[in-house]
Amino acid sequence: MREQGRVVEWNDARGFGFVESHDGGSRAFVHISELASGSRRPAKGDLVTYSLGRDAKGRWQARSVRYVGRRSGTESTKQARISPLDLCLLAFFLAVLLATAFGVVLPIAFFFVVLILSVVTFIAYGLDKRASRRGSWRTSEAALHLLSLFGGWPGALMAQRWFRHKTRKAGFQAVFWITVVLNMLLFIGLAYRF
Repeated sequence: MREQGRVVEWNDARGFGFVESHDGGSRAFVHISELASGSRRPAKGDLVTYSLGRDAKGRWQARSVRYVGRRSGTESTKQARISPLDLCLLAFFLAVLLATAFGVVLPIAFFFVVLILSVVTFIAYGLDKRASRRGSWRTSEAALHLLSLFGGWPGALMAQRWFRHKTRKAGFQAVFWITVVLNMLLFIGLAYRF
């Protein structure tokens, strides 16, 4: 039998929290991995249904958690899309990169390095998203930022929108956009040097 209740506590950084049944039952632990694949991350106050079980130590645990009145894969579809501003930024960067590479301002290898770093960064975000759902080892935020700083930010931007990952963390986003600006300045400096 499924319980209905509310998320009463949620630690987004650690991916777990507690739910409490509407009928006054005891609080149950809930882990992010118990939500359906593609679901948005929970927030305090969300209405949910769940199966109640016990963990290995006999404590209550919420399993197969679903949001009440919503389909699990459709909550944040707007956030998953790339905005026109994102597209303009990516197109501008690609145009400048191609112009400098083929205009012999920078070696053509530079274009391929940025392309490869973007693909690697996109994959790193995807793996980190999958790890966060499973509760397994995560890629550090510092590593994701370093990949962005050294040229992988176009892949990071695409991955953030595609996987809906790291988009709600204001601190992460602030550092990400600083890495974009620093990478652009580095790129301009290299173009002038060559």
